[in-house]
Amino acid sequence: MSRNRFQELYMRVRIYGENVKGPYAKVEPLSSHIQEVNLGVWKPERNLAIDEIIV
Repeated sequence: MSRNRFQELYMRVRIYGENVKGPYAKVEPLSSHIQEVNLGVWKPERNLAIDEIIV
């Protein structure tokens, strides 16, 4: 992600709320849903390569 793109997102995304437990509490349900869907769609096999840029 470019610096300019990060700054645009950083300016526009705000997470507010009462009883927020940590910085990721509001986005945890979305993150869990995305992970569940990805695990249902993608089945890793033996031949898998991970680029260090991804990690």
